[in-house]
Amino acid sequence: MRLNEVIKQVDLSKRAIKFYEEKGLLKTKRDSNGYRNYTDKDISLLKEISSYRKMGIGLSDIKKILNDKSVLKQILIEKKKEITISQNELEALEKF
Repeated sequence: MRLNEVIKQVDLSKRAIKFYEEKGLLKTKRDSNGYRNYTDKDISLLKEISSYRKMGIGLSDIKKILNDKSVLKQILIEKKKEITISQNELEALEKF
């Protein structure tokens, strides 16, 4: 499947898809003419990456998740800590 077809399916920009490839999150095969050829597995992976990004997960953490799904639980714990710290900061600011 060509890049323009993939863009329609995953709702990502061409630049975002190429960026994820540059960062090593996605490895696409190329045809003999050099064009990227995306598989259904690539599309699923792009949708997964997009979902993680929408949750505010950084690329380095996404890379870890893609290699080991159990990392996701640790990231959830870290995100909860960050939210708690932010809430405490807001409460302190309100009191000030």
